[in-house]
Amino acid sequence: MNNITPLINETLSREMQSTLFLLSSYAHRYSFTVYAAGDFVRNLLQGKENHYINLVVENFAIDYARKLTELFPGKIHCCDRIGTARLVTAKGVILDMVTAKDEFSPFSSNSNASAKEEKASLKRSLYNRDFTINAIACSLNRDEYGRLYDFFGGLQDLRQREIRVFNKLSFVNDPLLLLRALLLAQKLSFKLEGETFSLLQSACKNHQLRKISKEKLYREIGQIFNSKYPSKILKQLHSLGVLSFIFPRVIFDRDMINNIGRLETLLLDNYWINKRNDLHLFVVYLSLIMQNLSEHDRKYLLYLLRLRKLERQKIVTVLDSLPRIITQITAPEISEADLNSHLKILPREGFPLVEAVSCSSIASRRIKRYLEHLDDIKQ
Repeated sequence: MNNITPLINETLSREMQSTLFLLSSYAHRYSFTVYAAGDFVRNLLQGKENHYINLVVENFAIDYARKLTELFPGKIHCCDRIGTARLVTAKGVILDMVTAKDEFSPFSSNSNASAKEEKASLKRSLYNRDFTINAIACSLNRDEYGRLYDFFGGLQDLRQREIRVFNKLSFVNDPLLLLRALLLAQKLSFKLEGETFSLLQSACKNHQLRKISKEKLYREIGQIFNSKYPSKILKQLHSLGVLSFIFPRVIFDRDMINNIGRLETLLLDNYWINKRNDLHLFVVYLSLIMQNLSEHDRKYLLYLLRLRKLERQKIVTVLDSLPRIITQITAPEISEADLNSHLKILPREGFPLVEAVSCSSIASRRIKRYLEHLDDIKQ
């Protein structure tokens, strides 16, 4: 597969086809060399449309981004120091642009690249990505529009449904890749390539996650809880021996895993699936994970998590009120006034947790009735 123009025309909506054409047109007009890469190309090769386009730009990405505002009015943010720009168009398309790299790492096992070879700057830039399947690029330049560039075997890994890192030091140089590999594997229903999994196990055994700042670590953990099936990744982290470091003093026994699985299933049912975007899912799951901790241990974990003040307040409110609310709303009889009185102090994130922990159909019905009443008032 050398050129994917037919795939672009078959897979993408006319609006997205037009967006790519305009990106190409402006690149030609102002003498930029531009490639789409990352998630956008990977999804395209899987027959999926994506409104997030990652671009590698030769001749300075920020200049190209500013030119694009003539075509795509929207919000632009630039970082001159590292030569990156993000443009969010009025129609919601996100264009993330990075300036092509000038240096190349010598550790690639799949490449004998030199600075003199054709497309060297593109190759250098793609080598700096996380996994081979995210290092496939598609030219948006007029003379080779749609041409595919795959320097590191990403296309074969995509076909074999495997996640592969670039070299033996990937998890050492960036331990966050450990979490991203597990998350991406679950998201795509892929597996970790054999050597990659061995390297990941070694990174866990050698405590590489301890090198990461708490802010970065828990920001990445939050992404896990935004996925559909966080319990699968938590089980993997547990088997790898790092879950106790991520959540110190939390006991991930069978009851905890079952509760997480029940909450996970609940959040995907017909009622809650449409309300997920209104919830801070990290807060929901953290409240569940922390419910059996002592007050001292809760404060310690909340300190480690580096959450914002509102997020901490929600968790504390949920944990303080959860036992009492479960007892009250599972009672055989309760008036509407009392129901409203008990539930009005509970943050939205607490409602699915009450359902999951109580295992009560009565509680579920009363919660839904209360939330529907609130929705009617808002309307």
